[in-house]
This record gives sequence, C-alpha cells and structure tokens, in this order.
Amino acid sequence: PSCEAVLGLQPGVLLKALCKRKLKVVKEWVEQDLSVASANDNRDALSKAIYSRLFDRVIAQINTALAAESSADGDVTPRTIGIVDIFGFEVFVNNSLEQLCINFANEKLQALFTRAVFKETIEAYKQDGIDAAEITFTDNAELLKLIEAPQTGVLSILSEECLVPKGSDGAFCEKVHEKHAKSKLLTRVKGKSASQ
Repeated sequence: PSCEAVLGLQPGVLLKALCKRKLKVVKEWVEQDLSVASANDNRDALSKAIYSRLFDRVIAQINTALAAESSADGDVTPRTIGIVDIFGFEVFVNNSLEQLCINFANEKLQALFTRAVFKETIEAYKQDGIDAAEITFTDNAELLKLIEAPQTGVLSILSEECLVPKGSDGAFCEKVHEKHAKSKLLTRVKGKSASQ
C-alpha cells in the first residue's frame, strides 16, 4: 500500500500537501509550487511528527498493558520497563568536552548497571551455594578512576590546566600522559592529531 493509504488519505492529497502551498491573493486562493528544498523540509517534518506520535502511542499502549496486568493479578506495585543503552566510548575525528562528559556519564551508568546486575547476582549465587565462576563481565572501575580521580584524573587535570596562565591542549595532554604513563587504558596517538 502507498503511504497515503496507510495514513488513510485520498490519493494525491499527500503529494499536494508536501509540494504546494496556498496563498490568498486579494480575494482568491492560489496554489504555488514549493522549491525542492521546501518540499523536502515538509517531508522531513511530517516524518518526524509521524514518528513522534507513533512512539507516544506505543508507549501509551505499553503503559496501559502494564497497568492492566498489575491490577489483574492483585499486584499493587506498578510494573516498569527499564532500558540501559550503553555502548561505551564513541570515537569521533574531533572529540569535545561535551562528548567526554557524555561518555563519562555513560560509563557511570555502566558501572551502576554492572554492580546491580552482575556483582549482586554473583554474590547472591555464592550465598545460595551456586557456582558462578562462568559469569564474567567487564568492570570499568579503572576507567572511571582514570577520569574522575582527585588530582590525577583527566577531569581534575583539565580543570587545573584551565586555570594555568597560557594553559594549552598540548600541555594538558602531556600532563595526562605523565600522570598515567603506566595505564593500559591510555595510549599516545601517533601522527598529525598527536600534536593537536
């Protein structure tokens, strides 16, 4: 089926809505063709609006289903769905402070998730006498320490470098590498970007 059919529209209505505009000239309405760029903007705006409404509808239906299920079995505790979406550090050609902060927040969430799911589960298994040796996970505690440790963490060094007269990116990088020379988590980049 066509997009118009899915939206419940008559054939040709969508094309007209996206590609034309009506202008009132004196007492008459006149249709005028839009530029390709304007028509594309209309298409994009419609797509975003449809996606937003569809997302809201799906969430409303999930909430209704969860509420109905809770009341049907006599459970007074509302049910929820929790999603943690963490993929670690994103790498871009140019990373900004904003990206560092986003990545740091994601790593903090990952640590919380790891502690809540893996560490507590393993501990509960041990208390119940269940062998949990096969459960493995990556602990990011060392990475968090690299970023947030007082005096030696990347954020602390950055803050200090911002206060130093004539502080620079290069000096900041040198101080980070000096403080963490033995770190397996931090490496020097060779090439043009190393001096930037």
